[in-house]
Amino acid sequence: MTDSSDDESTHGDNGMHAVMTYRKGRTYKIESNIDSSARKEVVLDVLTDYPNHSEVFSSINSSRVVARREHEAEVLQEGKWNVLWLSGRFQTLVQMREDMPRGRVLSHSLKSSIFHAHDGEWRIKSLRSGGCRISHVATSKLKGRLPPGLGRYLAGSFLSEENKIMIELKAAAERRLPEAAPESESKESSHGHTPFGWLLTHFRREW
Repeated sequence: MTDSSDDESTHGDNGMHAVMTYRKGRTYKIESNIDSSARKEVVLDVLTDYPNHSEVFSSINSSRVVARREHEAEVLQEGKWNVLWLSGRFQTLVQMREDMPRGRVLSHSLKSSIFHAHDGEWRIKSLRSGGCRISHVATSKLKGRLPPGLGRYLAGSFLSEENKIMIELKAAAERRLPEAAPESESKESSHGHTPFGWLLTHFRREW
């Protein structure tokens, strides 16, 4: 991948697929999807349970709703970033807009010291199996320009983080599945354990 324009794709665990587009040294677009045995409504429930995002996504340390209106919320989140041997924390204020009948949740960064803009869209579609397909598209434009090579490194890091976010969301939704029938009680539901935290996890800037 060059630092001007290129695409990178990866297949992650549990059937997750993601494609990264990286352009002009500071703009990233990622598209990903994964299938879940949880119902559409359950996944949407997890996504819009903003105060508990820190229990679902490992990249988020805390999440707090600061304003709430019908089908809309402003959420202040604190997360963690890692770049090579450096690490730290960040804060971002995100506007969430909910279109539950259509299975859509939109995110927009209202305040960030890292991005000129960040927009995301979650789409949850029911499957005939009774489960659902989780799709996520996010576009981020960084402030300033990156040194040669760092943009390529971050593209790979964002893909890894997106893989983790999708698997964590899937696992959180599937933990809410009903208990197995008594004759199968020896079999347990599969268990496992981020905007939206992935977007800022690789930079260090003051809030």
